[in-house]
Amino acid sequence: MSEPEVSRMRVVIHDVAVLDGTGREPEGRVDVLVEDGVIVKVGSQTDVTAADTVVIDGAGCTLMAGLTDAHIHLALIGPRGDHGSDPWIAHVLAVA
Repeated sequence: MSEPEVSRMRVVIHDVAVLDGTGREPEGRVDVLVEDGVIVKVGSQTDVTAADTVVIDGAGCTLMAGLTDAHIHLALIGPRGDHGSDPWIAHVLAVA
C-alpha cells in the first residue's frame, strides 16, 4: 500500500496504552482514531463500523506517536561510509 493510500484511510488502533510524552503515566486501554494520517480522537468506544475503517488490534501494546528515526552520522569517513579499516583511535583522531 503506498503512502497516499494510507493517508486517506480511517484507522482505529484498538486497546492500546497511550504514552503522550508529557511525563504522565500512559493512558491505558484506549482506542486511537486516525483519519487522513492525523490522530483525531483518543478514547474508548470508537466507531469501527464504517466500511473504510481499518482496525488494528493493539492489545498489550503501547502507542507513542511522533517518533522518527532522523539521526545521521557526520563522522563516517571511510570510503564505504564507515570508519574504514583503521583502528578506532585513528578514526576518533581524524574526526577530532
